Amino acid sequence: MTLEKFERDIREVFSERFLESCKSLKEDNVIFNPLFYLFFTRLVELNIIKDARGIEFITKDFLRDLFKGRRITLQIDYFVLLDIFIEIEKWNLKGKPYSILDHMHDILYVIYRIDEVQKKIDEMLLDYIEYFDVEYLYYSLIKIILEIDDEVCRGSGFGSCRIPANSIKRNGRDRKHNTEKSKGYTITIQRRRRNTRLKKTRKTQKKL
Repeated sequence: MTLEKFERDIREVFSERFLESCKSLKEDNVIFNPLFYLFFTRLVELNIIKDARGIEFITKDFLRDLFKGRRITLQIDYFVLLDIFIEIEKWNLKGKPYSILDHMHDILYVIYRIDEVQKKIDEMLLDYIEYFDVEYLYYSLIKIILEIDDEVCRGSGFGSCRIPANSIKRNGRDRKHNTEKSKGYTITIQRRRRNTRLKKTRKTQKKL
């Protein structure tokens, strides 16, 4: 058992279909981010573990109780979410359009799969706690989730990821720009500001 193997095993938990759905939700800035949800729940667990270490030894039984508590308090119920979508559809029919309905299938899919993902991660943590410090495992787990989220956003590991173009208003016009243009535009602004300062300084010197 090595930490590298643990990180590889964690990555294998996330199927390509799951990540594609995550990417689709990210592209259109949907309110629900499944990777952030995973990050948040594991961050809460790590906080509980750190608080409990001064009181008791972290055992497998402690982790099982922790996972059980997560399922009771933080687990998202698939059918409750389905009921919410039914209500949103009613609001939508009353003339209040909700764009989240366009992503209903992706959201329901990741919610359905998240429980399976969490259970697999739970099993790995229980296996590896015999070889590594539990906090160290959680730090590695959180690091992997952040890396996967970054890969999904950038599209470096799971196909291209279209990030909505930003726009800046200047002189009453919108300018769509990518990262490279954004950098160039920022430099231009900085140069203009620098030149303005120089002009003001020269005028001040002339007056003196």
